[in-house]
Amino acid sequence: MLISTGMNGSKGCFSGALLIICSLRAQIGVVPQAPILFDDTIMNNVRYAKLNATDEEVYEACKAASIHEQILTFTDGTLSLSCSV
Repeated sequence: MLISTGMNGSKGCFSGALLIICSLRAQIGVVPQAPILFDDTIMNNVRYAKLNATDEEVYEACKAASIHEQILTFTDGTLSLSCSV
C-alpha cells in the first residue's frame, strides 16, 4: 500500500509500514531507569527541581518525600555531597 503525501506542496509516496513506524516513533519517549545525582550537595540536588527554592522549601520537600529523617543522620545533613551518600 502506498500513501501519497501532499504536505507543504511536496509530492511523494511512502509505504504504509514506513508511515506507521514513523508515526509510532514520534509517540515514544525514553526515560532512563538509573537515578542520576549531580556531584553536589543533597540540598542543591533537591533544589534543582526549583532553583529559587528556599532552604525551608527544600526541607519541606524532603519531609514530603520521607527522606528528611534519613538525611539528618548524615554527617553534614543536607550539605552532604550526594556522591558520598
